[in-house]
Amino acid sequence: MNYQSNADFAKSLYPQVKNILAKNAMIFISLRESTFDEDTKNATDFVVEIKGGDVAVRTRRNNTAYRDFTLRSACGRSVTELQKIKSGFARWYLYGWTDNNSIISEYIIVDLDKVRQCKLLDNRKETINKDGYTKFIAIPISELRDNCCLVAEFVKK
Repeated sequence: MNYQSNADFAKSLYPQVKNILAKNAMIFISLRESTFDEDTKNATDFVVEIKGGDVAVRTRRNNTAYRDFTLRSACGRSVTELQKIKSGFARWYLYGWTDNNSIISEYIIVDLDKVRQCKLLDNRKETINKDGYTKFIAIPISELRDNCCLVAEFVKK
């Protein structure tokens, strides 16, 4: 598949992506009770703080056999997704799988800061894609879970 068909596929799922992010909004927002001073001087009972950060999104077609977190690691001379994430770009990653290429039926939300902190992107085996040109690394969901890198998970077991 070419870039444009992949981009069109991904964009067709954006309304669902927005719904998933909204449903999991408390990942990106913290809510705390006010301090005594905030309450008595500012009429504040709760304080909402935005954790923020950029969200990378990848949606996989329904013919994807594995449920792992993959990142392109080589693509000619282009800067890859792996290189961008290693450089500190994107705070969160919503990674989903579709049924019938139209409904996101499974997903994970990954804390990329935690992934970087745990060095899960380093020294990974690269696999050559079916196109014979690009490569990717794969991180099993269980490894993300074991390293507390998953902040949300809706994956069929």
